[in-house]
Amino acid sequence: MRKNKLRQQHLNLRQAMDRKDVLKKSRKIVSKIIQMPEVQQADTIFSYNAFRNEVILDTIMLNGWQVALPQVINKEEMIFRLVDVDTVFVKSSYGVLEPVNGTVITPTSKTVVLVPGSAFDLDGHRIGYGGGYYDRYLTKHSESFRIGVCYKHQLEVELTVSAHDVTMQMMVTD
Repeated sequence: MRKNKLRQQHLNLRQAMDRKDVLKKSRKIVSKIIQMPEVQQADTIFSYNAFRNEVILDTIMLNGWQVALPQVINKEEMIFRLVDVDTVFVKSSYGVLEPVNGTVITPTSKTVVLVPGSAFDLDGHRIGYGGGYYDRYLTKHSESFRIGVCYKHQLEVELTVSAHDVTMQMMVTD
């Protein structure tokens, strides 16, 4: 199946999820994430603000890690900003709440990046949303530990990937 068709199919399935189901599955996924040795040893978690029924990771902030969230700067660039109670969020042109203040931070070998997507496969390949933001960012910052985060129904046995697609080192699902 072509990448765009598969992307749309998975996004439609996720968008159709019941809010109660999203919350229940998100809690289960977060519980798994915070128990992972790679996460336990991390000094910073790069997460995201859930959008259109993505896995909700907000409670990770309650577990004592320094957390950074993405901000899209232009059509080519995304940065991560540390967030706290004083963070100001503004809805982006994509409709995602993004931090507009807070220190811009780059990942280290002690950083875990939690990566959303429309579909993943069992080898850690990912189909994102078509903008390439995470692929470009993770290519520049390959020292971080990359975890794909999704619901089970977003998993495929195998995806057709492009040379620029960045592979996740681990996957976490419900």
